[in-house]
Amino acid sequence: MKYFFQENRYDCGAACVATILSYFDVKEELSTIAQKCRTSNKGTTLYDMKQALSQYGVKFEGYECSKNDFKNLKPPLIAQIVSFENANHFVILKGTSKNV
Repeated sequence: MKYFFQENRYDCGAACVATILSYFDVKEELSTIAQKCRTSNKGTTLYDMKQALSQYGVKFEGYECSKNDFKNLKPPLIAQIVSFENANHFVILKGTSKNV
């Protein structure tokens, strides 16, 4: 799996989608994926990430869960992290440790 890194403050969602697609051997430029995710200077929504992934035949489900719930899910996963400033950030989880 190739890991894509965000290129600016607001394309972390598109970078996560690109990384998930690479897991399924889909080769696509981050800029193309950002367009398909409708990424703006405000970021990317989960809905638009789901729509972009579905264009490549990848099923995307969203769940609200605690960090302990991740033990029951199969990686790779996209996690949405909400900070104290109410800012959202998307990251890829490739596994958990026994300390989680």
